[in-house]
Formats: sequence, structure tokens, C-alpha cells
Amino acid sequence: MKEIKLTKGKYALVDGDDFGKVNQYEWKALKRSHGNNKFDVIRNETIDGKKKIIYMHRFIMNPENSKIQVDHINGNGFDNRKCNLRLCSNSQNNMNKQKRSDNTSGYKGVSFYKGKFYAEIMKEQTPYKLGTFKTALEAAKAYNAKALELHGEFARLNEI
Repeated sequence: MKEIKLTKGKYALVDGDDFGKVNQYEWKALKRSHGNNKFDVIRNETIDGKKKIIYMHRFIMNPENSKIQVDHINGNGFDNRKCNLRLCSNSQNNMNKQKRSDNTSGYKGVSFYKGKFYAEIMKEQTPYKLGTFKTALEAAKAYNAKALELHGEFARLNEI
């Protein structure tokens, strides 16, 4: 494992065998406009007279087309080791999203309304309403169980 120095005092992790290929460029830490203080690792390049953004995780994994996405398994955009990257569809990538930054229940897929906790999960634009619960923890457990069933290895579970 090697570190690549980025802007904003940040570092990205890469495998030793990718270090030479990646370190020849100047990479930037770009704060996403959405999410929980999340960053992407990028560089700018001009290709055929057009400015392009190159993402480090895509550069390393080199998917064969733009429809294939590259997912950070642990959700950390600075961790670009191959053991933390996998090729996936847009739907699979969405399954692995962390809880939203405006979440107030403390758990992904759990909301509070009129004195009750509700659990809900989505798969391919279909909502699955998991019921109402007395506690956020009970709702989070229901979410986790359904996430494993629906999303398998791409499930992002609540920490319980």
C-alpha cells in the first residue's frame, strides 16, 4: 500500500503495483457537493481539445465503458486499493450508499413520524415498506435484514 499526495492536505491509498502509473499525475481532492463530507480523487486532462475529469478509481480499474461504474466497497473515496474497488452497475452502486447527510434517526432507511419509526428500502426504484417500530434500533435491524436479502454483497448495513 502506498500514499498519493493530493490537494487540501489529503492522501489517497493505492496498491504498490499501481503507484507508478498513478503517481505520475497531479491528483486533487474534490469535495462533493452532496453527501457526508465526501471527496472524490480527480485529475484534469485535455483529450481531443476537450477538458475531461479523470477519477482515480476509474483510472485504476479501467472499466471497458462509461456505463460500468466503480464502487468503493467501504465508502471511502480516498481508498483506491483494488481490494476496495469493484465494477458494478449504477443500481448496485446506489445500494452501497451511506446514510444521507440530512438523516435524523441515525440509521439508513429509518425515519421518524408521529411518534413511530419507519423502515423503508429501495431496489431499482421500487420502495419496500418494512413497517413501523417502537425504536429506531428495531427499524434499523429490519432494514439490515431486507438490505441483505435485496442487495447481497452490495448492501450498506447500519452499524448496530
